[in-house]
This record gives sequence, C-alpha cells and structure tokens, in this order.
Amino acid sequence: MKRAIAIAGLVLVTSGCALFSRGSVLPVRYFGPEPPAARHPSPAEAQGPRPAIRLGRVRGAAYLG
Repeated sequence: MKRAIAIAGLVLVTSGCALFSRGSVLPVRYFGPEPPAARHPSPAEAQGPRPAIRLGRVRGAAYLG
C-alpha cells in the first residue's frame, strides 16, 4: 500500500511541471486563395507584356506509374 502511494505521489510530482506551466501561444495564420496585394511594377515589367512560355510534354517518372 505504501508503495502504491509512493508511486502515485511520484507520478503527481513529475507531471506537475506540465500541468502548471504554460508555454507561449502559437499564432494562428490563415491562408486563402486570393493573390497577394498588387505591388508597384519594376521597370522591366513596366516596359511591356511578358513573353509567352511554352512547355513541351510533361510526364511523370516511370516509378510513379
């Protein structure tokens, strides 16, 4: 009986650190599908439209199936 009380006391003492101390709260951040806010164009962007980008065939690796 004394052994059970000693073990219960030991468990309570060692878990006291987690029960009574508080860590800092992590900030909550939300991300949405909206593009970032408009920014001022750089001189290179202000000169005209961007050239078109053309891609060839895109395939997955053989091990992906």
